[in-house]
Amino acid sequence: MISQIRTIDLLVLVIRAFENPAVPPYRGSVNPARDLAELQTELLLADLELVTTRIERLEIQVLKPTKTQAKDKAELALQKKLQEAIESEKPISSVIENDAELEMIKSLAFLTLKPYVVAVNVGEGKSGEQFDFSGRLDPSVPVATMCAELEYELSQLDAASRAEFMADLNITEPGANRFVKSCYAALG
Repeated sequence: MISQIRTIDLLVLVIRAFENPAVPPYRGSVNPARDLAELQTELLLADLELVTTRIERLEIQVLKPTKTQAKDKAELALQKKLQEAIESEKPISSVIENDAELEMIKSLAFLTLKPYVVAVNVGEGKSGEQFDFSGRLDPSVPVATMCAELEYELSQLDAASRAEFMADLNITEPGANRFVKSCYAALG
């Protein structure tokens, strides 16, 4: 599945932040910060596997006198820098210094190089709730909070009923709209 994810332009990390006895929580408790950290770790591990494989191939390639030997040596040095960053739990995007480095690794489609949005699925009446992901998220990463159950109910209504329902709940804009705006903001 990771190979399919590598082809996308934007990652959306969906985090659970609602209580519902009908839907057992992951690891026995609802903990958005823990779940976000685990998802980020999974992305780092997927990239580490790719970096490690690439380093092994490049170490063999640089020993052979070829037309691309200088380029291969430069990429090997970059891949080792990426490996060091990942092992320090930093995304690849945090160590790319220029367009030349980005171009060198672009075709590998690293997951931690992709932009992403965090979508926090909250319970009804908690759409305005804020979550502290400091230390886990760069401030530029959009966080969209919404109640998926409420969004589903809104999607089932005709326009007039939807407007009335939203007015009753004092909602000015559906969470889905805010989410879409967050995705466009992340893509630039």
